[in-house]
Amino acid sequence: MLLLGSLLDQVTDYFWELHLEKYFHQIRQEVLAHAYAEAAGTKENLQSELTNDLEMLKDQYADSIGGIVHSAVLRALVAGSLASFRWSLLLLVIAVSVLQMYLPRVLDEPLQKATDKISASNRKYLQTLADWLNGIDTLRRYAVGEKFLSIIHADARELESAYVKQQKADQELDYLNQAIYSLGNTLIFLLTAYFVARGQLEFGLIASVNDFSLYLFGSLMNIANYRG
Repeated sequence: MLLLGSLLDQVTDYFWELHLEKYFHQIRQEVLAHAYAEAAGTKENLQSELTNDLEMLKDQYADSIGGIVHSAVLRALVAGSLASFRWSLLLLVIAVSVLQMYLPRVLDEPLQKATDKISASNRKYLQTLADWLNGIDTLRRYAVGEKFLSIIHADARELESAYVKQQKADQELDYLNQAIYSLGNTLIFLLTAYFVARGQLEFGLIASVNDFSLYLFGSLMNIANYRG
């Protein structure tokens, strides 16, 4: 089963990437068609949309969909196994699941703002480069290269700061999910130990429940992160 699961993972990843490439090719065509039809906008904005923004779309949105589906299937299988042992274990899992799914939503707005800031800063950086490099001969004539570099460095630092803020928001989300993961893992272990001590579950489940918890709460943490 493990070998089959590993093989299916590889096959699924291949077809997922193939599908995404076709999808992004369609997006590029639509963006270009819109750019040719509309007089507004700049070449730098278009360049940012076709490179930076599409890369963020893949990393932070499209790939997350695949991760959510994968983790949700794993969670359903493990929850079913726990229910076959004891229904109260499943109830605990459901309670922790709700907590893990909705508590991280408090960070939705900071994550969205951080992502938008990267896109805006990247467009500004490309626009500044284009404006100055279009007049490269004038720069040489008046020897204002240092001024050019200082402005470029300022915009580059702004873009770098936007990436740092996004990473900070991502880390806060991850820390929150890790805390809930640890709480859920501890509770399910203690509840299993309680039933084993009362003779209502086999002792061997103490060893197995760690594996169940790893897959179950690990998949929940992944789903929460992917949703963020």
